[in-house]
Amino acid sequence: MKKLQPKRHGQGGFTLIELMIVIAVVGVLIVIGVNAFRGSSDGANALAINGASKQLAKGVGYMHVQMGTGLSAIGNPVLASGMTMMDVLMVGSSAVNTTYRTRFEQINMRPMEGDFRVVTRASGSTPGVYQVLDYTVSFVTCATGKLCLQYTNVPSETVAELAKRAGINNFVASTAVSSGPLRYTAASNGFHTVTVEEVP
Repeated sequence: MKKLQPKRHGQGGFTLIELMIVIAVVGVLIVIGVNAFRGSSDGANALAINGASKQLAKGVGYMHVQMGTGLSAIGNPVLASGMTMMDVLMVGSSAVNTTYRTRFEQINMRPMEGDFRVVTRASGSTPGVYQVLDYTVSFVTCATGKLCLQYTNVPSETVAELAKRAGINNFVASTAVSSGPLRYTAASNGFHTVTVEEVP
C-alpha cells in the first residue's frame, strides 16, 4: 500500500529578514518620536527662562524710572535689610526699605509672585527663594546698566536651546561660556548654572 504525502504549500507569514527589517523600522520611528517629544519641552523651557528674565529686568527698569533708585539689582537702596531685588519684585512693599516704601506704594507696582514659583516666601530679614519652572532664579552682579539673572540646575538640553536662541551654534555641554549675554557653566551631572544678561 502506498502512503500519500501531503502537498507542501508555500510558507505563510514573514521571513526572518522581513521581520528584522520591520523591527528596525519600528525602532527608528520610536527613537525619532521620543527625541521629538523630549525636545519639545526644551524649547518651551528656554522661552520661559528668556521671558522671565525680560519680565524681571523690566520690573527693575520701571522702578528706576518711577523712583530713581538706579538700575542695579544688587545693593540697590530700595532693598530692605536682608532682602533681595527678587523679594521686592515678588512680594512688594514689605521687602522695600522704609525710606522708599511710600513712593513704592504710590507707583502701584503689582507683585510678580503669581508668575513665579515661590519656594520660600521672604520673611523679616530672610530673603525668599523663587523659581521659574524648576530652576531657582536670582539676580547676580552684572555690568553697569545691565541686569543679570542666574538660573540653577538647568539641564543641558535646555541650555543647548538657550544657546541656539542666543546665536551660539557650537554648544558643548562640557564647555563653559563666561562672556556675552548668555553665560553658563560646564555641565555637572547634566546640569548647568545659567546667567542671562538683560537691559532694563
